[in-house]
Amino acid sequence: MDNNLWQLWITARTGLTPDIADTGTDDALPFPDALLRRLPRQSGFTPLRRACVTMLGVTTVAGIAALCLSATANRQLLRQVGDDLHRFYAVPVEEFITKARHLSVLKDDATMLDGYYREGEPLRLGLGLYPGERIRQPVLRAIRDWRPPEQKMEVTASLQVQTVRLDSMSLFDVGQARLKDGSTKVLVDALVNIRAKPGWLILVAGYTDATGDEKSNQQLSLRRAEAVRNWMLQTSDIPATCFAVQGLGESQPAATNDTPQGRAVNRRVEISLVPRSDACQDVK
Repeated sequence: MDNNLWQLWITARTGLTPDIADTGTDDALPFPDALLRRLPRQSGFTPLRRACVTMLGVTTVAGIAALCLSATANRQLLRQVGDDLHRFYAVPVEEFITKARHLSVLKDDATMLDGYYREGEPLRLGLGLYPGERIRQPVLRAIRDWRPPEQKMEVTASLQVQTVRLDSMSLFDVGQARLKDGSTKVLVDALVNIRAKPGWLILVAGYTDATGDEKSNQQLSLRRAEAVRNWMLQTSDIPATCFAVQGLGESQPAATNDTPQGRAVNRRVEISLVPRSDACQDVK
C-alpha cells in the first residue's frame, strides 16, 4: 500500500521513498494487534523479583554462617569436655588431691550439660549440631563410677590421728547435702579444734546408715563431706591443699544399723587430722 506509515517515516528521516515490493499475493496475514497489549513492556527482573532474589541470597548466606558458627562452638565444647575427661582418667588413683581437683572440674561440666539437657542448649550450639547425650553420659559415668581410695596413712605412736565427729542430723536435713541454717555453731566448734599445719591432712569423711541404696548412700555421704569442706574453705584461711574428702556411705558403721539409735550414730561427718608428708605445704 502506497503512502503507508513505514514509507512516510523513511521519507521523513532520509528523504528517500522506498519502493513497495510486490508480494504476488493479496492474502497476507494481518498482524495480531489484539495480542500487543499482552506482550511484556519490559524485560529483566521486576523490583519485586529482584527483592525476592536478594532476600533469598541474604538468607542463604546467613544460614551458612550460622551453621559454621554452631559447628565451631560445638567443636570447642567437645574438645573442652574431652580434655577434662582425659585429664581425669590420666591422673593415678594414688594422687588423691589432684584426682579430686579434676573430679570437681567434671562436676562443673556435668552441671552445665544437665542445664542444657533440662532447659535446652543455647542458640550458639543449636541448629541440630549439639552432640547432647554423646558427651553428657560419659561425664556422668566418670563421676558415678569413681570411688575415692581409702587413705593409707602410716601413723606412729607420736603422731596420733585427731578426729572430730559431727552428727549429720544437726548439719543436714534427711536425704539432703545442703547445710541447714542452724548448723553454723556446730561447724564453728569443730573448726576451733582443727588447726592446719604442714605435713597434716584435714580429711573430711561422710558416712550414712544402711537405709536405702548403697550407691546412693555413698554419693550422699560424699556430697555432705564436700559441703562441710566448702564451708571450712569459705570461713577460714586454710588453703585447699590441706583438705581431702571421702564419701564412705554405709561401709564403715560406728554402731549397729538394727536400731534407730545405732543408725543415728552412723549418720555422721568426721573431720580428722592425719599425717601426710606432702599435704598442707602452703601453711607457714
